[in-house]
Amino acid sequence: MPAEKVTGKKFRFIGEANRVNDMMPGYTAGCALEMLDRSEGDRQDASVLEVGLAYKENTSGIQESPALKALEVLRGKVAKISAFDDGIPDGSRPSGVVRVRGHELEGTTFDLAVVLTIHENARTHLENLRSRHCLVVRNGWDLA
Repeated sequence: MPAEKVTGKKFRFIGEANRVNDMMPGYTAGCALEMLDRSEGDRQDASVLEVGLAYKENTSGIQESPALKALEVLRGKVAKISAFDDGIPDGSRPSGVVRVRGHELEGTTFDLAVVLTIHENARTHLENLRSRHCLVVRNGWDLA
């Protein structure tokens, strides 16, 4: 139950935190587009891989996932959007997004990889990820 309903008081900090969280998918997509704009080539021809569609790590739920909101901002602004998240059931994937399985990462190069959510069992597959640019927005992910 939200703190405001329990106490009857408004907490400005909570409202500010929610406002910032709501802005992050658009900000992330904007950073991704800026990276593509600064690179060689036309972003209309670019292929983008979103790594992790789930709301949080080691879950399969995508409802209210910020990754989906970022994906919507990118849609129509790049040529191809692919997603790597083996934890998400096939039927719940957004339309127009190409599913990439772990073994398919080897031998495929993307113009940009946007790392949003990492499941523990996906780390080994990501060693095969090849991308001209990479935007990591997941806190605490050890890239080594």
